[in-house]
Amino acid sequence: MTPHFPNTHICISQSDPGHLAGDLLLDLSEKAVTSKGCFTIALSGGSSPRGLYTLLASEKFKRHISWNKWFVFWGDERTSDTELITSNYKVANQTLLSRVPIPKAQIYRIPSEIDPDKAAKGYYKNIYEAFGLKDPVFDLILLGMGEDGHTASLFPNTEALNEKKPNVVASWVPSMETTRITFTLPLINNAKNVFFLVKGKSKAMMVKEVLQPTGTGPASPASLVRPINGELYWFMDTLASANLP
Repeated sequence: MTPHFPNTHICISQSDPGHLAGDLLLDLSEKAVTSKGCFTIALSGGSSPRGLYTLLASEKFKRHISWNKWFVFWGDERTSDTELITSNYKVANQTLLSRVPIPKAQIYRIPSEIDPDKAAKGYYKNIYEAFGLKDPVFDLILLGMGEDGHTASLFPNTEALNEKKPNVVASWVPSMETTRITFTLPLINNAKNVFFLVKGKSKAMMVKEVLQPTGTGPASPASLVRPINGELYWFMDTLASANLP
């Protein structure tokens, strides 16, 4: 099966796709630490990364990772009171961050409890400063994908898709009647590595549409993730990949 854009790697698992991603993430982390002294990662939300987070916090992986060199960010966050019950930060903290020794000063939570526009601007300022006052190039960005093809909080037919610069923006999502805070596509596409973690039969049609587009209809947000100088990996289970040849 050949995807429609270069530097794309397809990995299919019988079980949780996060189990396939663990070894490569460990390798990327340690190579980054060796070459420049730190590893910068943006985490994702939803259910797809939970298996990977749990794996990284297990004894098998935990003792091999230079946690004190990690700088942790998030690619998007929820803002409504009801959604924050399962916020992206909360899920990652419960399954990974509270179980590994990353210095708290190196964990950059999106302040979703304040005005979304103010939170987005302040968050990008924090990222920009953390990267030495230059456009951020993450070592790794983790992403999921919804049944509608959204990724991070870049939803179809939203203004955030039109952003032309690396940034973090507050995006109104009409289909959900809520505002989300999200990385822009240029910020995502600057990354050295991007992992999609996708599972479940409900994603199968969109996986095929993204990886083998027919050319009809508007492009889904997930299909617009194409790292400029980086590598793109799709980790999925057999259910999500069911419609691929």
